[in-house]
This record gives sequence, C-alpha cells and structure tokens, in this order.
Amino acid sequence: MAIASIVFESMRIRWRKVLLLLVTAINFFASVVVFAQISPVSDTDADYHQFNQIFIKETEKSGSDSGGIKILHPSSLPGWLYQFPASGIGISYALGISDPGMDTSVGFQLAVLRAKAVFAILHQSRVTSIIDNFSNEESQSRTDDFITKYENLYNIESSFIVGNPQFEIINRHFTSFGEAIVLMKFTEKPDEEAIADTIRVLATAYQVERQKQNTFESEDRYEISLNLLSLVNNTGQDGFHYLFKSVNNLVEIESSFGSGKHNFPYTVFRYTDNTDSSTPVPEHLNFQKLNYGLWKSYFQLVIQKIALLSHPLSGNLKQVGDEYTSRNQNLSREITEALPSFIIKRICIRDNCLAMDLDYSHKIN
Repeated sequence: MAIASIVFESMRIRWRKVLLLLVTAINFFASVVVFAQISPVSDTDADYHQFNQIFIKETEKSGSDSGGIKILHPSSLPGWLYQFPASGIGISYALGISDPGMDTSVGFQLAVLRAKAVFAILHQSRVTSIIDNFSNEESQSRTDDFITKYENLYNIESSFIVGNPQFEIINRHFTSFGEAIVLMKFTEKPDEEAIADTIRVLATAYQVERQKQNTFESEDRYEISLNLLSLVNNTGQDGFHYLFKSVNNLVEIESSFGSGKHNFPYTVFRYTDNTDSSTPVPEHLNFQKLNYGLWKSYFQLVIQKIALLSHPLSGNLKQVGDEYTSRNQNLSREITEALPSFIIKRICIRDNCLAMDLDYSHKIN
C-alpha cells in the first residue's frame, strides 16, 4: 500500500506539471494572437494621428494663402455687367476688375487702374507684331529638331495725358470671391485744363506651338503693366503688373499692385450664367473659361481681340522668306504695325465661360 501510494502521488504530481505546462502554453498562444490582432491596429492608429497632424498643418497653410476664399456656390454678377452701355461720339466705356481674394478698398483701387489701362489700349495704342511660321520637312531629322513651330508676339503700347474729371465711375460691384468690378466712363474733353495724370501702358501677348517628332506643346504668356504719374505734385505715382503664363496645362499667375505682391488664390471659380441658353450667341465670339477668375479671362479676351482686329489694319507689312533648300526647311516671317481704336459692345457669360465682342471705333484725340 505504501508503494502504491507513492506511485500514485508521483503520477499526480506529473499530471499537475503537464496540466500547468498546457495552461501556460495556451495562455502564451492566446497572448500572441491578441497581440497580433492589436499591434497592427495600434500601428495604424499611430499612422493616422501622425498623418492627421500633417493634414492640419497643410490645410492651415493653404487656408492662409487663399485669403479665406471658400468656393461653395457660383458667384452672382450684377445685371449692369451684361447690359454694356453703347459708346458714342466723345464718350467711351471700359471695365476694370481686381484679382480674387482682395480687400474691398484695395480691390477697388486696383480695378480703377485696370479700367484706365484697358481704356488706354483700346483707344490710344500702337500695336506691333511678329509672326514666325517654321517647318522642317527633312525625312531624317534629329529628335531634338522642330518639325513645325508657330510663334507670335504682339506688343500693345499706349501713353497719353488725361484729366481726372474725364474718368467717372458709373457702377461698381464686389463679388463673393473678393473681386472688385468697376464700370468707368471716359468723356473726351480736348479743352480740359485740369490735366492731372500721365498714363503709360504696355501689354504683350506671346504664343508658341512646337512639335518635335511625336511630342507637341503649347505656351501662352499674357502680360500688362500700367504706370500712372500725377502731374500735380510729380510724386503721386501708382501702377500695377499682371502676368499669366501657361505651358500645356500648367498655369502660373503673378500680380502686383503698387509696392505689394498679391498671392493669387489658385482654385476653381464659378459664376452664374447671364445668357439664356435659348438665346443664340454670335459664332464669332470666343469664350474663355473663368476658372481663374474674371480678370484673367477678360484681359486675355481684350488682348486677343485687339490682335485679331489690328492685323488687317497693318500699315507696314513685310514678308521675309528664308529657304534652306538643301535641308528642306522653310521660315516665313510677318511683321505688322497699326494704330487702331476699339469699343466694347457686349459681354456675356455661359457655362462658366466669358465672351466679349469688340468693334472698331474712331480714334479719340
């Protein structure tokens, strides 16, 4: 009995050890499974919080650059904008628009200067241009050789002296996107003695289309600058500079007013239509998208219309031909110069695009 009791106790101790080892193993594997389930979740949670902090910093940064503009719905525009007044003898009208995201007072100051600049290039301008058309018909040209290249550059210059009473603000509006719009009237007064301002404006339009083998690219550059000098005290000088350039679908805008530079807010702007879809729009009107605000499209259309309508009026047309018969290359060059004058007849907006109609007028002064 003593021997049997000893054997039984020994077996009971062994089973207890085996059971303890089994429980330990089960707990170990269970902890491994739980850890495997929790660890990736914890890592993901940490990644989220880290990325969320980056998101907060970046959105705060972009929010400060955009001037607080929030594009929630299309901006409505005043009805007088679409009922552009007709110019007459000695009376003409021009529109000035500031950049989006500007302070009200500063925006209206810039809009007034831009209206004067538009008036200047419409009525007191010298338009010169150079157009190159190059073709390469070589069958074994290098990959960096141009196959075709069309390039044009238009310069529009204006300089004249006016009295402040000759300009009058007829209407003004401030959009929900922070754009100041002014409609200005200019009255011709040849005998005006209160001469106050000298206005100098330079606008350029550069376009090029290049093709190299199977690659094609286009580049646009539109620029305008105004310098206004007051003759009353010879110290009141003001001006602005605006540059829009694009290469294929890449866009960059630079804008400065006085001594300050405006950080242009890059976003997609939308405006309500003013034209009934059932009302036909003349086929000769070109539309510009309003994705970058009113001024960019308006200014670009003015320059394009001036260039198009000035071309037939050229008083100095030259055709230069450079033929490289051994290499089958041809270059034609056209140089033009004109002194035109125009009036704005119509402005309309449809499908978030702006269209404008210009016509010839008699030159003022």
